[in-house]
Amino acid sequence: MADPRGGLVLLRTAQRRTYLHHRRAEVGQPAAGELNRHGQLVTTPPLLAPLDAAQVRRLLGGGAIAVDLRPVGDYAAEHIPGSIAIPLRAQYATWLGWLVAPDVPIVIVRNPDQDPADILWPALNVGYTNVMRL
Repeated sequence: MADPRGGLVLLRTAQRRTYLHHRRAEVGQPAAGELNRHGQLVTTPPLLAPLDAAQVRRLLGGGAIAVDLRPVGDYAAEHIPGSIAIPLRAQYATWLGWLVAPDVPIVIVRNPDQDPADILWPALNVGYTNVMRL
């Protein structure tokens, strides 16, 4: 943010809150920003219940989004049309927060060797509770 006299206003801003307000106005926030800040209380281990093809069709027809967490090569070989590919890695929850609204039901597509806990805990940490598995 430039000052009419030259220089950067944000570098001279003494209050952190003002700086953050200006910064958020410039770059925006991910969809799950508010939920991530406030968090949720999870008292039991999360589970991914399996879904059959009819359930997946019903969910996707009702507005759910398929998020494919398999490696890129697996997604390229075959995937659900309209699904979002977010390979399961450390940045998975960050991408989920940027690409999918937290109130939208999510159908997870994963390989059998991908641990459901590695999928669910990061999603819960950023406010996603509507996660199901194919």
